[in-house]
Amino acid sequence: MKNAFPFFVILSLLTITNLILTPFGYTQSGGSGTEANPYIIATNADLQWLAGNSSVWGAYFLQTADVSAVGISNPIGGSPAFTGGYNGLGHTITGLSLSSSSANQGLFGFTDGAEIKNLRVTGASVTGGSGVGILIGRADGPTLVSNVFVSGTVECFGCGRIRRFCSKYCSQ
Repeated sequence: MKNAFPFFVILSLLTITNLILTPFGYTQSGGSGTEANPYIIATNADLQWLAGNSSVWGAYFLQTADVSAVGISNPIGGSPAFTGGYNGLGHTITGLSLSSSSANQGLFGFTDGAEIKNLRVTGASVTGGSGVGILIGRADGPTLVSNVFVSGTVECFGCGRIRRFCSKYCSQ
């Protein structure tokens, strides 16, 4: 019984650290978020982690498999904007369904100087108040989009224009 106390303390610290480092209980498959070692997006849990973890929205991401977006309840990027890089490697994100009266709705809600490439988003349904698109709701700065395909439906309340990729300043 002498050694039980230190084991309990160490186990408790590991549990607390895990809760702090994994917002909403989702984890991430690997990488460090740098251009040389991007975060890996390979599962729905990875995508959930990205959407719920605004502290990494300036990092680099590499999608290594087709991923379901079922259960994603908020866009990637909002406040703050997504300013990082996302390379889908030609993989597909399916099942994206966002419905809100808020502005800036899309897989990436708000980008500023981001780069998104080599990605397919299919079967999406996105509804929002303004700045609505399947890929990007609102893009400021020199947001670059290349080799991207999207399909699905977009509904916007109070929008003058709707685009499937993005709503403003987006290089298509």
